[in-house]
Amino acid sequence: MFPHDPSAKRSALKVSLGTGKAPDYEPELHGSNSWWGDMWLFRLARALWSAIDGHDNGDATRRMEERNNEDEHKTGKRRRRGEYFRFNVEFLGRQPRLDDSNKMPEMKSLAHEAMLHSKPLIRLARCITAELFVFELESIPRKENGKYSCTGYILCRHRAGTPELEVLLENLVKSSAKFLFRGRTLPGSVRDRSSLDRDGNVRKRVCFDVDSKEDFFSLHLRERGPESYNISGSPFSVNWLIQQQRLGRAFGWPDGEKRKRKDSDEGLPKKRRSQ
Repeated sequence: MFPHDPSAKRSALKVSLGTGKAPDYEPELHGSNSWWGDMWLFRLARALWSAIDGHDNGDATRRMEERNNEDEHKTGKRRRRGEYFRFNVEFLGRQPRLDDSNKMPEMKSLAHEAMLHSKPLIRLARCITAELFVFELESIPRKENGKYSCTGYILCRHRAGTPELEVLLENLVKSSAKFLFRGRTLPGSVRDRSSLDRDGNVRKRVCFDVDSKEDFFSLHLRERGPESYNISGSPFSVNWLIQQQRLGRAFGWPDGEKRKRKDSDEGLPKKRRSQ
């Protein structure tokens, strides 16, 4: 739908699914040779969703954040943090054996109950909803009075006339959803004339200024509650959008550069000079 989607190469949303754990039980590493086989097959065969497992993944996530902060400090470049979700089922006792098929109904019920009361699942759903929207510049901004004047549009991956867009807009209206630019609410609703074009596609115009093409700006979607979520690719810089949208490149040339004469062209008659 969007061949030059600026968010295509950004991994902004990460979801990790555990296979279940027993917090008070740690399998012995010595003794039975069957432990490796049981655990490997057990983990491979099951993927159960549940509440966040903060102990196992919190430390790793914090270490990753610290490394990112160090890299940004060294390079002076900002990067999008994204969202990380970890879901895992916590068993009441020992982990069931792989071949214990009688435990499957119980494990299914545990996973269902864990997800039913999972607040992170609601956050994940809203993150996924926000990721359905992208932002594209209308053209390369021009510098006026020391600032770059920019115009762009918030678009949606779902197109007009599809049930997906109809359900999406209906749910967003019910949740009083609003778009935010740099933390400020944009006027209009998601289903009025300011957000839709003549065909019914989402196309919300956003005008703004930046001091530098490297300055970052954010676009969020907020539903019920105070928390808002980045749309796909946000936060952006103007230069990054120009590069990803391939704005300013010559038509017909993949990189905007004049095509070099191929080796196979050598020896062909050249155009004669006019006498």
